[in-house]
Amino acid sequence: MSRRILLIVAALSIALPSGALAQDAEQRPLSEMLGDLYVDVAFKNASAFASVFGLPPHVVFDDFVSGRQFDVTAALNKQIAAQVTSFPLGSSAAGFTWTFVPDSGTFQRSSDSFGPTFVERALTVGRNRFNLGVNFQRASFDQIEGRNLGDNEIRVYTGVRSVGVFFEDSLNLKLTTDTVGIFANYGVTDHFDLGVAVPIVHVKMDATLTTRVGSSSGGVPATAQSFLTERSGSSSGIGDIIGRAKYNFLQKPLGGLAAGVDFRFPTGNELELTGLAGYQSKFYVAASGSRTRITPHANFGYTFSGESAAASSGETFVFAPPDEWNFAGGVDVAATPRLTVVGDLVGRTLRNSFRLEPTASEFGPAFTEFSLNEYNLRQTMGTLGFKFNPRSTALVSASVLFPINHQGLTDNLTYIVGIDWAF
Repeated sequence: MSRRILLIVAALSIALPSGALAQDAEQRPLSEMLGDLYVDVAFKNASAFASVFGLPPHVVFDDFVSGRQFDVTAALNKQIAAQVTSFPLGSSAAGFTWTFVPDSGTFQRSSDSFGPTFVERALTVGRNRFNLGVNFQRASFDQIEGRNLGDNEIRVYTGVRSVGVFFEDSLNLKLTTDTVGIFANYGVTDHFDLGVAVPIVHVKMDATLTTRVGSSSGGVPATAQSFLTERSGSSSGIGDIIGRAKYNFLQKPLGGLAAGVDFRFPTGNELELTGLAGYQSKFYVAASGSRTRITPHANFGYTFSGESAAASSGETFVFAPPDEWNFAGGVDVAATPRLTVVGDLVGRTLRNSFRLEPTASEFGPAFTEFSLNEYNLRQTMGTLGFKFNPRSTALVSASVLFPINHQGLTDNLTYIVGIDWAF
């Protein structure tokens, strides 16, 4: 068996260099990069195996293209599309909220707090008041299902079981998104707001598959030679534009109850992972109140999702977004007249989402890989931050977002900075 492994390693050493395949890969959409990577590695592995045993590559290729290879690709692509492109952008609610005083014909602030960061509050901006904001958000995704993306923990085993020789292909994935969000909010009446959010998104992916040869009886030797196949790509553009409306139907001092709707238009490019493969409509209820300088708030909602032509065609590697249950809550504290400290929890349940689960490969329980299953994906994130009023009606803000649980794709620490103005 060791002689066969040495021969296969020698065959891999003289196989077609991965760099020769990179030019064609760069022309593919970003959504196809991982699938292209796995197929190229599988064909290279099959060719090396076939040359050792004197078989045509296409005879053994089907044995090497494990369904779990594409399970991994499908789950990653769906979670990237469903989570990266719909990652929380922050609330469009204005930091300054106003109430018109008829006796004096002037506006006065309706709250000492500048409001939450990722949660909607029931307060509206005020009749004929306008709020404009921009923020920058950077996310570098570190894990999927609690496994590190950068430590070769996501493995797939391929080979011919009857021979007992397998290939271990482990993934190292670097995935980052930089998003500039532009927000505008206008008070049509004292109870009714209209808003829009325009994200400008840059997505970058660097993926490496590390291939090592082993056997069912001896495993993968600690000194086994590794073969690297790399792919990289990036895309930039306008993401999915969101139109928003909120109506405060039960106005109370410093809060009350409001109902809102967010329409996410599929203006991003789903093939380049800058947008979802379908529209979304989110309906929610926001409740907020105040006790002295501490303002609690909570949101509950449901998101309905549609499917784009690309997702339904069967000729692409993009998937329609799932429906979601949404909840969020927290408090903001007016520490001083110019400073508000914010703490929130943001949760979402993506219904019938693709999940990766560890399972024993066909080469034995010692060689664990990932298989694809369909479950609800529940994510809970926490955020801490502040909003500061340097002068007039300008606000600067900074916050961090971090995972509470580790389902799906997670970033250990997402940074958000922003500025907005009230007019």
